[in-house]
Amino acid sequence: MESLPDAIVQHILSLMSNAKDVASCKCVSKRWKDSMPYLRSLFSPKSFRQPYQWQYPRCHSEPNGASNLESLKLWGVLMIQSPKWDVFHRLKNLEIVGASLKDYALSDALRACPNLTHLLLLGCEGLMSVSIDNPHIEQCKLDFYGAGNCSLTVNSSKIESLEVQGCSVIRVYETGRLKNLSISNNSGRVYLVDFGKLVALETLSIRGVQWCWDAISKMLQMASEVDSRFLIPCLEKVVITVRSPLNAEQKMSTLDSLIKCAKNLRKMTIKILQMKSNHSSADDFFEDICRFRYMNRKIVSIE
Repeated sequence: MESLPDAIVQHILSLMSNAKDVASCKCVSKRWKDSMPYLRSLFSPKSFRQPYQWQYPRCHSEPNGASNLESLKLWGVLMIQSPKWDVFHRLKNLEIVGASLKDYALSDALRACPNLTHLLLLGCEGLMSVSIDNPHIEQCKLDFYGAGNCSLTVNSSKIESLEVQGCSVIRVYETGRLKNLSISNNSGRVYLVDFGKLVALETLSIRGVQWCWDAISKMLQMASEVDSRFLIPCLEKVVITVRSPLNAEQKMSTLDSLIKCAKNLRKMTIKILQMKSNHSSADDFFEDICRFRYMNRKIVSIE
């Protein structure tokens, strides 16, 4: 290696991607250390975990530290303090898997990657409020581990694909190019979804343990208003439990939307629990449900 020109050494070392190998090579010689800026991809395996904070590349102390990176993958890292990163103008892909994060640390990390187009956060814990403000993000997959009460705000005019799991409040303001949308919450409840116009939406998936009536009604309404061809093709059976006459209009709107969009729906069962209300609205709501059942008697039943 000593007899090789610098350009050849730089090319050979630029083919590395394992963070552990990169850290070892930096210690070999100054010549090898100076070749690190030519790395294009960096991957931190799960076994390479530091006990406090993952900070490589440390570009404040090493100005030429990894400025040419185009892809950065971190597995099982601990990022509870803001990473000491400089700005990575060429970084397009950032993946963080199985990590423990803090809100401000993630925000500072994203701020250091202003030209990201692909972002993946998978199985990350410790986050409560996530804000992604990047005009270049095109694909975003977010899976937050925990109680399912995280809030998310996304602001990107180029977003085309968005998958979110583990958030109770979701706001996406620029949705003119959004084609694929998936929202789920395996632990908590989805309380609020706030989107712009879904004029380009092609696929919509909504899953979770609990969705509040307002959130699911709003999602179905936004999707069906965009394109009259919007369908839920796989839904054949649905069971709905009603406990209260509150927000009766929204609930009836949701039932209508399900009938309209689920063309293959064969059976809808509405379970009405004892509604502890002396107000006449309970009777009115029950009459609306009975009327709805009569209009769709081949599919709908009341228990």
